Amino acid sequence: MVTNQLSKPFIKLLFSFMGLLTVTILPTLIVYYYSSPTNGMALFIGLLFLYYPLISLLLGVVITRFSTKIWLAPVSIIPLFIFIFAVWYNETAFFYIPFYCGISFIGSAISYYYPKHKKPLSPTGT
Repeated sequence: MVTNQLSKPFIKLLFSFMGLLTVTILPTLIVYYYSSPTNGMALFIGLLFLYYPLISLLLGVVITRFSTKIWLAPVSIIPLFIFIFAVWYNETAFFYIPFYCGISFIGSAISYYYPKHKKPLSPTGT
């Protein structure tokens, strides 16, 4: 039986994107649920400046570890943040998307240029 080679990467990409959505949207839902009029805006700003850049960096590292394409991580987070900002923020928050893509690209570059497996030393030490 011949399997379609295109379906395996597509399914892997689909599950990766679903995990990406879960990791990024779940804290937003939790903050939205537990926010009150006194602390709600501070929690959302904390997500903008602390959590989302950290997640962008880590996703850049992880996605590039599993793929050799350095551009895949910054491109894959664009629809994710467009969805988040369209639902929970106003249109001025779209300004942060290039910033998050840049941070993700830095994470991708770190993961791309850092060797996946270090070459073991020989018994002679060379």
